[in-house]
Amino acid sequence: MVVDGRADVVGNERSEIERLLRNTPEDGPSVNLRSDAVQIGAGAATAAPADVWLVRYDPRTVQVPIRAGENTGRTLPIKNVVKSLTRLGDWRGQAVRFVLPPASPDLATAVLVQTKGLGPILAAARG
Repeated sequence: MVVDGRADVVGNERSEIERLLRNTPEDGPSVNLRSDAVQIGAGAATAAPADVWLVRYDPRTVQVPIRAGENTGRTLPIKNVVKSLTRLGDWRGQAVRFVLPPASPDLATAVLVQTKGLGPILAAARG
């Protein structure tokens, strides 16, 4: 697992992940997520506007048959499967608010503020 594009740790070492997260500075904008809207706070703008992404995902564990690769033929449990990814708009350093479309009751919601071109994630929240 890579955290903040700066440090990495083995993804199944929970204590190491928690240590790394505690020691990683939070320098992105605040993200206040509600069921109907998200507010992105003001902060240091990036060179280009950042993308604001709405992620809807299934938080349940589902059994998925694997059809290719080293696990071909196995059925593996997978959790937090992304069902939709929608670009809400830009964040340019000023506070901005986006109205969210209604969510399906069986899906969870997250919002990401990400540097353009699949760059680093500056801030995130889940509800």
